Amino acid sequence: LGDGVVSVSIPAAVTSDEAGNPNAPASFSYTINTDQPAAALFSAVVTSGGNTNLGTLLFEASFTGGTPPIPGFDALTADVVVTNATVNRDSLIDPLEFNVVPTAEGVVTIQIADGAAQDNLSNPSTASPVFTFTYDDSQPVVTIASLDVADASLTGSNGPFAFTIDVADLTAT
Repeated sequence: LGDGVVSVSIPAAVTSDEAGNPNAPASFSYTINTDQPAAALFSAVVTSGGNTNLGTLLFEASFTGGTPPIPGFDALTADVVVTNATVNRDSLIDPLEFNVVPTAEGVVTIQIADGAAQDNLSNPSTASPVFTFTYDDSQPVVTIASLDVADASLTGSNGPFAFTIDVADLTAT
């Protein structure tokens, strides 16, 4: 059956008992609702696909659709699946908020698991889209080769400067 109202009705006098007494009319109806709440993740400090050097990032889970309320979510259980990070709720009050702490430089992924919450009709939530970002807390190191003051030009793309990682917006003054 699909979503919607299901009604069953038995009209009066369609059957009778052994003494010949007809049945009284009866009806019953109920609603089928299989709409699953949809899970989503949000962070005000990093976008999915973005980069950050922050060691702790605040995330918030949300659930839309379904039939409110949406109980059952617990960020400290398997409801939140992470790679290259840990989850904590230190100093947080809102049960839908949690901190993600990268464990090493590189790609971090976060996802709310399928069935992490349910609406008041027991419809389980869907998994959230995977949220990814790249964690990089390494500072670039620059070395400066000796500069011949007679030749004031900076040669090459970065002149006499060498960086341990790619840099952008280099301005020599």
